[in-house]
Amino acid sequence: MRLEVFLAPHCTTCREALHLVERVRRDFPTVEVRIHDLEAAPDARPHEVFAVPTYLLDGRVFSIGNPDAQALAAALSPCMAVADRCISRRFDGSRVAAILGGILAVLSCGSLLTTLGLAALQPIPVTPVVLRGLAAVGHWLQNVATPLWVSSLVLLVAGLARRGRWPLILAVGGSILLHASMLDLLAAPSLPPVPRPAATVLLLTGLAAIGEALLLGVARRSTEVLFG
Repeated sequence: MRLEVFLAPHCTTCREALHLVERVRRDFPTVEVRIHDLEAAPDARPHEVFAVPTYLLDGRVFSIGNPDAQALAAALSPCMAVADRCISRRFDGSRVAAILGGILAVLSCGSLLTTLGLAALQPIPVTPVVLRGLAAVGHWLQNVATPLWVSSLVLLVAGLARRGRWPLILAVGGSILLHASMLDLLAAPSLPPVPRPAATVLLLTGLAAIGEALLLGVARRSTEVLFG
């Protein structure tokens, strides 16, 4: 949207026009505002302009003389609404950080998840190669559990810091429970695995808390963007 204002130095009401232009620039930053001094640049006067001040909105005469400030704001409000929608659809780095933090949180307890998965597979006929492969993955995840946990906590805090108090509390509390479950884990996955009940409870509670934090923070924000 483009607003053009045509002025002249001899105009007694053009000072008020300049004040209106400043308000438009402040309140509607996405509006393109141009001021034309017809004495300095007489060729800039289109045939529609025969008096000063004259306001053209997207090439059409909006007002001859200074318009009411509320009427001008109402005419420019659709542009503000479009700008707000565009801002809401911009890349949301905090949401990406929160989701990535949740993924890393799951990976940080991957060794315990693998141990529980191996225990669940015991009654099912699975080749020893598959079991040993899963155990190796779990052992590797255990070695990188702490760095992943720290990274996930940092990302969750950064992503949910402005999403409200409860998402942040749930994310931090869930991360602490995940870390506690890893401390209770066996030294390395074994065949057959022997998961400890305490670690399992801490793991499931921590994952549930982090999931709830993401739902409260990230999903709620997504709903606001989609449905206004």
